[in-house]
Amino acid sequence: MSLNSNTRPNPERLAIVMGSKKYGVSKGYYNLRQEGIMIPKMGELDSLNVGVAATIVLYEASLSNKGCMKR
Repeated sequence: MSLNSNTRPNPERLAIVMGSKKYGVSKGYYNLRQEGIMIPKMGELDSLNVGVAATIVLYEASLSNKGCMKR
């Protein structure tokens, strides 16, 4: 799934697992996934810092669950 799509999932339960560029996530977590996401990038970027990626993913998740996430 791409974060630039107009359809955002709205699951009852959601786990966001982030891994480092060097090691990624463990095979155990990777095998448990039901879906992965891709963050579109412009220019010559080949990857994002995990903190930047986490910020983008959490922001998108908050848009999907406006009533569920309290500020």
